[in-house]
Amino acid sequence: MKEQHFTANQVNRDKQRILCPLPECGKTYAWAKSLKKHLEEHRGVQEIKCSLCKHSCASKQNMLAHIRRHKNETLHKCEICSRTLRSAESLRNHIKLHRNEREFQCNVCPKTYNLIYELRIHLKLHQESPFMCPACYRRFKSDTLLQTHLDNH
Repeated sequence: MKEQHFTANQVNRDKQRILCPLPECGKTYAWAKSLKKHLEEHRGVQEIKCSLCKHSCASKQNMLAHIRRHKNETLHKCEICSRTLRSAESLRNHIKLHRNEREFQCNVCPKTYNLIYELRIHLKLHQESPFMCPACYRRFKSDTLLQTHLDNH
């Protein structure tokens, strides 16, 4: 696993979230410190043990969330579907999905997204595949592939 080196409280100044480098994960973090703790969980570093069961966590925050489950506490509940979420931000983003609020629009094609990180992932496709079909907006890595696609439209 390739590691990036961060200072303890480093954050991206341009407000981009830091993606976990493991391809099977996909989680993102605003703070390098949070990513570092997350990577410790992937490595199996388990320091804090639950006093109510045998579970252990790499961070105090995760242990507090675990203990809330023992107590059956719900921090943030969606009034539309009754799903419970761990943070107010997660609840706000979840409600956007119900309302189909797609406030983040791509400046290259007409696609819109509910969450900014979804748009950022989408924008990488435009950077990696610069040739776009004007009819269906599908992206291609070369002009030749685009021309082949256009011939079959």
